[in-house]
Amino acid sequence: MRQLTTAPTIVPPGETATVGPWRMTIAESISGADALTTLQDANDGNQEPGEDLVYLLLRVSCHNRGETPCVVSTADFAAAGADGIFRRSPSVALPDPALEATVASGEAVEGWIALVVPADNADGSDVVVRYDSVASAAVWGSALFAVRGEPVVVTDEGAAGEINPEVGASADAPAGLGETVVTGGWAVTAVESITGQEVFDRAGPGLQALGRSGGID
Repeated sequence: MRQLTTAPTIVPPGETATVGPWRMTIAESISGADALTTLQDANDGNQEPGEDLVYLLLRVSCHNRGETPCVVSTADFAAAGADGIFRRSPSVALPDPALEATVASGEAVEGWIALVVPADNADGSDVVVRYDSVASAAVWGSALFAVRGEPVVVTDEGAAGEINPEVGASADAPAGLGETVVTGGWAVTAVESITGQEVFDRAGPGLQALGRSGGID
């Protein structure tokens, strides 16, 4: 998914963003072939990403400056390359420590997240990482981080000529693969459809274990 944004503020590489109670920093990045090697060293069940995609591993530091405990999760993050499509965290086993925690007031946590980006952005250039809490985005808002250099971000003006607002507007005009539907602040495109064995091959180790025991067709 890509979000249509107007004049977005992007946190430069290595700098800290304030998002609600969080002070959040991308402290380290591992990309491309090195990211895949790191993930497979952590768990040899981790599979390669989809075609024309590469992994991006990020070590994220989160300091809770609020008055109550807060939850942070790998599911709170997405990344986009120059194509402007934000992709959420895939289902993979992460290196220790993974960024999954409830953080007490005044405490901090640091951990790894895994994202996927286009192969053309394998070194982290032209990549923007979005944080928006799956639990509290409506209250806290969101933040955009650059990984390396100046990222390319799709804006309302840049996307206006590419999107047909009638596509997906009714059951009589459903969107097909590769067509973009605009809803709220999002422009959503289904880019691929898979079934059967390919779903199993791309699933994480936990889902594959269910499939081997006969729980998934």
